[in-house]
Amino acid sequence: FCEYNGMRFDIDRAADEAMRMAQQHDKLESELQVYMSKEINRHNNGLSCGLAWVPSTMGNPGSVKQLNTILFGGTFKHMHRVTVFDDTGAPVTYKSGVNKGALKTKKMECTITIDKNDAVCKGYTSGLVSNKLGYVLDDSACKTLIKNMDIALGGHAPYGPPAFLEDILKYRKLSKDLNTY
Repeated sequence: FCEYNGMRFDIDRAADEAMRMAQQHDKLESELQVYMSKEINRHNNGLSCGLAWVPSTMGNPGSVKQLNTILFGGTFKHMHRVTVFDDTGAPVTYKSGVNKGALKTKKMECTITIDKNDAVCKGYTSGLVSNKLGYVLDDSACKTLIKNMDIALGGHAPYGPPAFLEDILKYRKLSKDLNTY
């Protein structure tokens, strides 16, 4: 225990709690990334960037723009590295230097468009405010969206858009708690 101005504080317990919260945060983040990549891959025809699928680490649950794209439609863009091939179709390798023998790669922008009519939250936007990024997705807007979908769907399963939005709210709370305290 530490004592400062008459207040007791258990440093070990606080460190354990911070570690537990960080583990929860990381687990929730990876689950959200998997859901986001599944939604993106549902609309990926593989032609726009040469990738047949988007890896789960490409989605960022903290990005309002990406959330808007997944929930309401729009364009998802990301950069990835692709192997460079020569005229015969063989991969090109570095001939000298530190990377000698390694495959040459180049950055390529991948663009995947999610049609607004095929988005997971189309038709549930009543009560939401829009801005230049799409819809405002603060905590109250997410709760409104969950409520609108629950009414229309008669409740929700432990997966799908309402559960995804609830996990987004949990993720935001954990992020704030970890970064504030």
